[in-house]
Amino acid sequence: MKCAKCGSETNAGENYTFYYGTQVGSGRFDRHTIFEHLRIGGQENVFLCQRCLQRQIARKALPWAALFSLAGLLALLLTRPLEPFLLALYLLLIATGPLFYRAVQSEWMKPQTRLLIGDRLAIQLRKAALRQLGHDRFFGRDEYSRFT
Repeated sequence: MKCAKCGSETNAGENYTFYYGTQVGSGRFDRHTIFEHLRIGGQENVFLCQRCLQRQIARKALPWAALFSLAGLLALLLTRPLEPFLLALYLLLIATGPLFYRAVQSEWMKPQTRLLIGDRLAIQLRKAALRQLGHDRFFGRDEYSRFT
C-alpha cells in the first residue's frame, strides 16, 4: 500500500481512522458546561507506513531527551565539580537523555498508544482538505467512541 505521508509503497504499516464533522450549534447547561451540537460528516482511513509513525514518535520524544542531556552537560561544564558524587550525578543526567528517549519510544510503540498517535497524524495530513469542504471538527477513534 502507499503511505499517505511519504508516498512509499510498503506493507509495513496500518490504516488509521478518524472522523470529521461540523459544529451545528451549542448550548449551555450551567456556567461551566457547554454542549456542542455536532453533525458527523464521515470517516477516513489513511495508510501510514511504520517508518513515518516512528519518525512522528521520535519528533515528540527527541526534544525532551536532548533537554535532559543538555542540562547535564551544561551543569558539568559550568560547575566543573571535583566531588565524585556531583560528577556522577551530572554524568547520570547526561545519560538520562538517551535512556529517556528509548523508554518513551518503546512506550509509545505499544499498540493502543500507536493507534492514538497514528490517528492524530492522519488528521494532520487530511485536515486542510476537509476544512475546505466545510468540516471543522476532527476526532480520533477514542474521541468518537465517546459520542456513540
